[in-house]
Amino acid sequence: MQWGMYCDRGMRTLSEGLAKTFELLGRTENKAAVRVLVPALDSSNARIAKDALRAILRRPGRLGKTAILDRLDKMPESWKRILEDNSARLSATLRDAVLGDDEEQFARALRAAVWLRQYELIPTLLNVLEEADKSQADSTGKALMELVESLYEELCGIGGTGDQRDPKLMHKHVVEGLERSVKRFSKHRRREVLETFLMLAKPVNKTLKEVLGDPHHFTFLATVDILATSPRQGIMRLLLGFLDDPHPPPAALSTISKREDVEFLSHFLHKVARLVPGAAVRNVKRIRSVAWLKGFDTFLDKLDAEAQCGAVAIMMQSEIPRLRSFDLVVRVLEKGKIEGRRVAAGALAEFPGSEANAAAMKALDDEDGEVRANIIGHIRRRGIPGILPLLVKMAGSNSKIVRDAARAQLPEFTFERYVASFDMLDDEVRGRTGALVRKIDPRAADLLREEMRSPIRSRRMKSIAVAEAMGMTGALEEPLIELASDSDHMVRMDAVTALGQCAGWMSRQVLENSLSDRSIPVRDAAKRALFQRDLKDLSVGDLGKVNSAGEPGSQAPPNSGGTRQ
Repeated sequence: MQWGMYCDRGMRTLSEGLAKTFELLGRTENKAAVRVLVPALDSSNARIAKDALRAILRRPGRLGKTAILDRLDKMPESWKRILEDNSARLSATLRDAVLGDDEEQFARALRAAVWLRQYELIPTLLNVLEEADKSQADSTGKALMELVESLYEELCGIGGTGDQRDPKLMHKHVVEGLERSVKRFSKHRRREVLETFLMLAKPVNKTLKEVLGDPHHFTFLATVDILATSPRQGIMRLLLGFLDDPHPPPAALSTISKREDVEFLSHFLHKVARLVPGAAVRNVKRIRSVAWLKGFDTFLDKLDAEAQCGAVAIMMQSEIPRLRSFDLVVRVLEKGKIEGRRVAAGALAEFPGSEANAAAMKALDDEDGEVRANIIGHIRRRGIPGILPLLVKMAGSNSKIVRDAARAQLPEFTFERYVASFDMLDDEVRGRTGALVRKIDPRAADLLREEMRSPIRSRRMKSIAVAEAMGMTGALEEPLIELASDSDHMVRMDAVTALGQCAGWMSRQVLENSLSDRSIPVRDAAKRALFQRDLKDLSVGDLGKVNSAGEPGSQAPPNSGGTRQ
């Protein structure tokens, strides 16, 4: 046990000694320390190798750091985090290697620059790209693209190095360098320069505005080609950003309308779907055609619901010919996702004609209630034969949104209009129209109750007649019972007559009580009402038996065939 304790103590002492040694080697001004540290990088002891790595990174000078770069391809995983935390200490070494003549170190430096996100090296890479031979220029251009892509991701909050650099400040520095290189494009003709510039540029960038504003500019054609074909997120973002520009270059809007790749189209249509009044809406209105319209059927299934809504929106908001817009709206209405079909159903209102009528009628069978409701909102004004009975039927739909839409299209069947014209209608029309109003206007019962409680005698009497014509006496049994005790005998008589159509036991009790009413017309009305109820309570067979026996049921009711007195 003692021997083990001695061993542990010895190991701790040795470890502390090594740590102090490497700390000293890392800060001493003696340049010979590098000759000790570099071989230690290859130690089989991982602890010693990592301590040597940290010590070299702390030291000034580039000799030891060059040795680190030499070992990039066989670097242990444990080193990578250390180098990421100290990436700024390698910048000068990487710059020297990129500018040097050693091809292997050049290649390693490019890989390290991308891995460590050495954005500070971008101006150096641009110089090499413009002046190097093709082989070096190609590899430099690839590294430049990867570095700028990483910076773009940081600016978007997608990735990051975890260091303290401000990506916005770095963005400004990098864009300035790229702008200078863009202005030398006629000499180096490197497409990577333009593409990386466009990835980071904003629509208001002065250099970019100059290029796109002049079709004769030496970079115009290459720039437009990149904007029209690049799948990079930064470039698609830039192109769509021109929609928000109060004065976008015509070339930008033209390029937007010509792109037909699905990814860009999806981004574009999402943006259109979310437009609010402003510059973007005005710019969309300037679009006269879109290249993807011809093959829209092949795109439709690849677009999500919001993009399909955007497709309909651009058809309705732009200057694309209405005939071509109609075809897209119908495609979405027939085959789109629910949200797309809803928007298309509303947009169909802008298209008259037999084909639009046929599409609207077909959409009335859509499984989604909101789609049907949006069609109902403009179906009546199309003048389609037989549409009125269909709307009446839909006014009784199980779907509230469909019911409400159908009822809104039948304003002549409101309770107020029915009551206003009631006195001018004959009995047959009163009954037929009243049945429709009962079905279409859900307020009818409540409004009738209010009329039955009116202080004006004529309105109370009319409300009873309306309830009978509409077949609503059963639903209004309670207020009718109240009217059977009205101070006016004419109101009582009408109420008693209407109660004859009710089936409740309370109304029967009221009728029996009305047989003793002080008014003879009320008593007679009560007798007739009770007789009518008795007839309803008997089956046809029972009625035949009673009649053949000569019982009172076979006799005509008092004052049969007469009118109200």
